[in-house]
Amino acid sequence: AGAVEALVAVLRAGRPEQEATAMAVKALGILANGLDEGRKAAIVEAGAVEVLVAVLRAGRPEQEATAQAARALGLLASGDEGHIRAAAIVEAGSLEPLVAVMRAGRPEQEATVDVVVALGFLALYEPLRATLRRAGIFEPLAEKLDAPAGAKKGLASNARFKGLAMVAMLYGEDNTNEAALALLSRHDASRLAVAALSAALAGKRCPELSSGDSGTYPALEHVFPQVHAMSVHPKTRDQLMEEGAVP
Repeated sequence: AGAVEALVAVLRAGRPEQEATAMAVKALGILANGLDEGRKAAIVEAGAVEVLVAVLRAGRPEQEATAQAARALGLLASGDEGHIRAAAIVEAGSLEPLVAVMRAGRPEQEATVDVVVALGFLALYEPLRATLRRAGIFEPLAEKLDAPAGAKKGLASNARFKGLAMVAMLYGEDNTNEAALALLSRHDASRLAVAALSAALAGKRCPELSSGDSGTYPALEHVFPQVHAMSVHPKTRDQLMEEGAVP
């Protein structure tokens, strides 16, 4: 806990453009990674959520600290007690700066990717979804999902999968939301969804959702509700079945 408090103190005193801030945020993200619920609880209790939100609010998409802050919040929102920490993250006012970074960033930027992934974790929890819908997520998310992929452009595959799953979880059951239904119809995420589900069932790394040296190990408790939400959309359900998924 002492190390966490020291890192929080650095963030309280620093600015997003400072190297020390980026290093402190990255260190918090490393501590938040993994399955240690006690460590994640200690990070929240030390006031880390509030300072991470402050870094996001003051930062810009091209700054490393901004990306690392979004990543740390996403990691805190995962795990057995993730729903409790996710509620605290939303209550700390994170949605406004997260959406602002997503809106301002380019699809290929690390900060944009980390924001989409973080919001995807928050969308897993049904009690938070109405608040997420009111935060104005859809328009900037749709813009990033529709951006051409390839040649180091467009969202990374992990963010693309989580972004489409988020659209399904937040808007997929609303048959009057033509924009959301059209977005889901434009994108075939079935290959990524089935790859994530297979990796989660096997407890293995998912190459289709990993980039570079980083590995993505999908958790079944996350992937199953994502795939289930996507299967509500008729075209996506057909695509999932064609890929071998059984929602």
